[in-house]
Amino acid sequence: MSCKGQVELIVIVALMVVIAVVVISQMNLFIVPEPTPDIRTVQESVEGLVRVAALDTIETMSNQGGYLSLSDYHFGSVVLNDKEIPYWQHGGQVTYPDKATNFQTGVQAYLEANKDSLAGVLDNVTLGEPTVLTPVFTDDSVTVSVNIPATYRGTPLPQPFTVTVDTHFSEIYEFSKGFAVYEANHRPLEYYTLSTMLLSPLKDGHHSIPMYELLIGCGDYLFASSWDVMPEVENAILRTLAHTYMPGKAPTGTLRTSSSPKYSLVPINGRDYEDLRVSFMLPDDFELDPSNFRMSPNPATGIAEPIPMMAECIGTEPVAVDYTLEYPAIVRALDSETGNIFQFAVQVFIHENAPRDWSVSVTPGEDLQDEVCSDPSCILELEVRDSSGSPLEAASVSFMGCHLGRTDGTGYLATLAPCGSGTLYVYKRGYGEYLDPRTSSHLDGIVTLYRKPTFSLTLHEAVVQDWGEGSYMVYYSETGQYIHTIENKRAYITFRSDQDFKEYSFYSDGPSLIISTIPAGTYYVSGTLSSPDFQTLHGAFTYIYTISEDTDTMHIYIPTASSLDSITDDTERMLKIGELSQVLDECGIGPVTDTAYIQESACAVTIT
Repeated sequence: MSCKGQVELIVIVALMVVIAVVVISQMNLFIVPEPTPDIRTVQESVEGLVRVAALDTIETMSNQGGYLSLSDYHFGSVVLNDKEIPYWQHGGQVTYPDKATNFQTGVQAYLEANKDSLAGVLDNVTLGEPTVLTPVFTDDSVTVSVNIPATYRGTPLPQPFTVTVDTHFSEIYEFSKGFAVYEANHRPLEYYTLSTMLLSPLKDGHHSIPMYELLIGCGDYLFASSWDVMPEVENAILRTLAHTYMPGKAPTGTLRTSSSPKYSLVPINGRDYEDLRVSFMLPDDFELDPSNFRMSPNPATGIAEPIPMMAECIGTEPVAVDYTLEYPAIVRALDSETGNIFQFAVQVFIHENAPRDWSVSVTPGEDLQDEVCSDPSCILELEVRDSSGSPLEAASVSFMGCHLGRTDGTGYLATLAPCGSGTLYVYKRGYGEYLDPRTSSHLDGIVTLYRKPTFSLTLHEAVVQDWGEGSYMVYYSETGQYIHTIENKRAYITFRSDQDFKEYSFYSDGPSLIISTIPAGTYYVSGTLSSPDFQTLHGAFTYIYTISEDTDTMHIYIPTASSLDSITDDTERMLKIGELSQVLDECGIGPVTDTAYIQESACAVTIT
């Protein structure tokens, strides 16, 4: 038989089989009987429901720090991964949920909500109201027993229904209780944070978080405002939490790969909990602002100045800075059996470089600022927008030093403020701050914040020949010896806002800087170029320049003239600086420009 014939035969046989099955089915001769449960099947089904109830309750309690409902959070909560995480410690007070009671309640509620659905899929089965007995917890399991009146075909099933679930829930809960109490009493996270701040990385010869800075070298200079320091402190908090470990688990020998200090907790409840995986985190979108961060003095400044007629310098007194900050630390522990993460929050509060004394409560009258802020009875209604008119959400608003809140998604804030006269202060990360003296009767209207662009700043020296009587020449050379980036000199540049007169100052021993702290606006820009020890003034300039939100490059050309350092009269020196600045301006060299100057010829200028 050919292959074609074989295929046709197979198809015919298959069709006959299909027709036969259809006919038999229609005659009700082809019936698949439904399985009939026995008592053991029913018993296992009910036990399975209890097991699911236990696992669901453990998951809920883990996600919510041991609670079943957000309404039970005694100290409020913070948000992580869009979940509300309860405080277990706040203001030195510690509270935590009742593990056994909440577990029983959660299992009971789950069974009551789902028992009828189970009975509905089991023929000849009835399930009554459940009663959850006291659970038995161990480090690696929980055993739960439930009395559920149940019958199969009228026959009562044996009671109770008992299941054991593998979980480290109880062990994690006991660690969490111990840690919350230990943090409230001994403040490890405060001390770890202060240590990280004290050991902050160096920037321009000083710690990026100045706490106790010595100014010793000639020209040694420190300028740090709260807005300069806040991002550094946030980074220190993140590094502290990321490098806090369970007892004995802090890595060693990591100084070559990481400068961040490593911290090891002491045993909690006398135990190392070596099998637990515990980590510490900040809430979603956390940032420091005037409501939770203060430094004094603000700004922190100092300079080591030359001693007249001597080749030595003397600094100011050591610059000591006090910090007050508060942040929520979220403690998270992984249950390796269930995959759940148990999480709760504790308050970390540092006051004037030490853990805040929980036993001392500041009452109105003891602190002048608290007294000012304690009686808000005037109305504030503000809209905060960016330069394009779009609303700015989460802008922080303060008045008279009192933090009043943040704007909503429409850029709007309406609240009560203290009555009186003071500074209205509006701030949002990445934008310039708004400061305006107002009275409490004028706390309304629209406030505009301007973005802080990040731009590269290149510093150049422009050698100017001073011929006297107002005549100047900038020579041309193909080698660039008359206009070049600064070498072996120190530049000091200041941007002074023409709106609020806020100053932004920078020192540099090199030709380039990355600037990200100056908001868009018009500035009086001034600068000097001196020897590294500040003994000799080589050049200086003044200029007016506008920084836009799109600024990405800036070039500063500092005119230098040999005659400048010999001028001792301050008025004459300022006149000379003005003339040198005008020379560069008329030659098209700057002094401040957004594009590099390409010199093609010499330039002669006469200032009349």
